Amino acid sequence: MKKNRKGFTLAELLIVVAIIAVLVAISIPIFSSQLEKSRKAVDLANVRSAKAAAAAEYMNSGMTESKTYYYDAATGTVTDLETARSSIEGYGKSHHPFDSKKDGASGTPNTGKASGIVAVTINTGGTQSAVWELKGLVDVTSDNVNDYVVKNKDDTYSLQFEQGTLSYVNITNGSVLKNVKNKANITSIVFGKNNLYQNEDNPLNNGDTNKGILFGRDAETALKDYSNLEKIDFSGITIGQIDLLNLSKYGVTKLKEVVLPDQDGLKFNIEGNWYYFDDNNKKVSLKSGNNSRVDTSSNSALKGKTIYRVSS
Repeated sequence: MKKNRKGFTLAELLIVVAIIAVLVAISIPIFSSQLEKSRKAVDLANVRSAKAAAAAEYMNSGMTESKTYYYDAATGTVTDLETARSSIEGYGKSHHPFDSKKDGASGTPNTGKASGIVAVTINTGGTQSAVWELKGLVDVTSDNVNDYVVKNKDDTYSLQFEQGTLSYVNITNGSVLKNVKNKANITSIVFGKNNLYQNEDNPLNNGDTNKGILFGRDAETALKDYSNLEKIDFSGITIGQIDLLNLSKYGVTKLKEVVLPDQDGLKFNIEGNWYYFDDNNKKVSLKSGNNSRVDTSSNSALKGKTIYRVSS
């Protein structure tokens, strides 16, 4: 007896594949939407928990001024900025910006490149504000550092490391700055907020330890060939020590403005004579001579200030 071995025709198979493709196309957006809703639900829960933990800590500590706390979702506790930067992993999940009124916080929990942690600020009136600050920073390598070169309106160029795009492994001894292709085109360098610069131990000539970044030491200066550099903005980062020495010897002659980090304990050596304006808009000169010295551990008035080079 002859068996019937007839199978699906090619046309039938194509119809089945097409139906499956349509179902997948319909289901993927639905699944993605539900997944994003689930992520946001977790993020909203963390915002509420962060506010509760911050409020409890604020009341227990008897604070009499505004205070910002950084929430650790793993332990359910809050801590200070320095501890947060060194020990809290990013836990933001959702990829869309939060609305401060609707969601109780601002900022984006997860950019795809970096995840965030919740920072809660409380004032004496009990008012709370929360923001997602980025963690889980990505590495900038020699292949993509030039993506951060931005053309300005006056046709000059700036090197701008935006929020959460640069980690300390790239900046030790300024290596990432050395990988910029057209250094002579750069007029300003901006280190954006929430980039992570952990302390690195580098022996100085006097045997002390430099906890920070060496930007300028003789021929190894990271700023070599930035011949048109006029401004460096360090306001968005926390670091240990900055050295900008012997710059003119290696072509950096136009630097005239530096924005300092808003932090305690910064030690900063810079070539030339510099000054800043105090809170009363009075001009204050820094150490004169071949080099100026900035030390925010002994002069807190310098925190976050812009210093200007004395015209020769």
